[in-house]
Amino acid sequence: MNTYIDRIHKAMHQLRKYIDSELQNRPITHHQFFILSTISREGACKLSYLAEKMGVTPSAITVMIDRLEKLHYLERIHDPNDRRVILVKLTEYGEKTLQHSRKERDEIVKRKISHLNEEEIKRLAELVEKVAYSTTDQDN
Repeated sequence: MNTYIDRIHKAMHQLRKYIDSELQNRPITHHQFFILSTISREGACKLSYLAEKMGVTPSAITVMIDRLEKLHYLERIHDPNDRRVILVKLTEYGEKTLQHSRKERDEIVKRKISHLNEEEIKRLAELVEKVAYSTTDQDN
């Protein structure tokens, strides 16, 4: 079993390394992509919610949000239900940048799996989903 686990770790590391190298010098980083994707999917969000989703401190998310705001990818707005609460939402430019980045990431994955046939791609997707969304955690 440990041999398989080692192989999985090595393969995942190699894949992440490949994707990261392909994404160098792109407009947004992996963490920025995550933040923009979350806001795009869920709508305007509190900074505390984003910090929790990313597993970072509120001060760390503030720095990330400041940078994204300076790049004009998102903006801070007051919550219409409670003016004391600040939310962040994507700008039109942020949404366009996110869509472009999604296309680039999709192309990178497509290139990496291009040697697989359709059945292998389907099986790979099923296995990755099964591992990622497993409700059992035997380490706890």
